[in-house]
Amino acid sequence: MTRDADPLVEDLVVLFTGLHEVLVGQAAAPSAVTQIAQLAVHLIGPAAGAGVSLLEPGGAQITAAATDAVVEAVDGVEDELGEGPCLSAWASAVPERVEDTGTETRWPGWSTAVTGMGVGAVLAVPLVAGGQTLGVIKVYATTPHAFSATDERSLELLAAALAALLTGGQASQDPPRVSTALRAVLTRRQTVDTATGVLMERHHLDRTQAMARLQEAAEHEHQSVPEAARRLLDPPEGPVR
Repeated sequence: MTRDADPLVEDLVVLFTGLHEVLVGQAAAPSAVTQIAQLAVHLIGPAAGAGVSLLEPGGAQITAAATDAVVEAVDGVEDELGEGPCLSAWASAVPERVEDTGTETRWPGWSTAVTGMGVGAVLAVPLVAGGQTLGVIKVYATTPHAFSATDERSLELLAAALAALLTGGQASQDPPRVSTALRAVLTRRQTVDTATGVLMERHHLDRTQAMARLQEAAEHEHQSVPEAARRLLDPPEGPVR
């Protein structure tokens, strides 16, 4: 069984490739950074909002983009309190994942404030190029434990590409390589989402239950989740149940 390419995947690949000249030519124009934030929401399925902050060495925010008012408010809390996952990711150059803002203890003031705003989970990934941390890209979800290791890896891919573009570190022939990498990530995500939907409909499951069943199938077959999803959608010898 052959499935047509998802138009969203194609649109996102074209969008990201097109940002190369804007980012390099205009030193991270706010409109381009906003498009990157919007791309992050599409790329990371559970994300309800996203933002990009570009920071000076002292930690001052010099450019920021947010997909909605909640993201702006959450960023404002972190700036005001001087604590939170984004500032931590910037300082350590290591991704930060907050599984549940309601039980997070590293930044108590921040946790209390953002939980009250309806934010349940956060992923923050530093933008690092040439040993320098340029800023942070982050996504928020409304429910706890929303983000997976795959989501974190996808955001890291986007962060690495954005950091390279911001520093002009890629030659003109390199955007197709970025597009190829993004295409692969987005296609894997679409395959998993489609397979999850099939299981939901076939077995009357909610999304969490369907995803758990897909993960169980992957473990049983010693496969990755995307491989198990492809097997379910394109079985070699009849439907996989």
